[in-house]
Amino acid sequence: MDRQVVMWAKSNCSFCGEAMKELIQHGMNHTVHIMDDKVADLAEVKERWNHSTVPVVVLKEDDNETLIGGFTELKKWLVDDNK
Repeated sequence: MDRQVVMWAKSNCSFCGEAMKELIQHGMNHTVHIMDDKVADLAEVKERWNHSTVPVVVLKEDDNETLIGGFTELKKWLVDDNK
């Protein structure tokens, strides 16, 4: 199964930075999209996932995508659901 975490973030967001650290510490395959200069694109991502803050964290498994949430939900998912 191909499994990856995709995150949309801003460089000045402390929760985004902490989320990146958590993904690295847990050895998760991940892609981070820094959206500082992509305001409209970030708005589309937030609307698509009905998530109003950054980071927006999504799990991709094969052809399925599932919203994990933000930093708090990611941290819980890494501890409870993923391991």
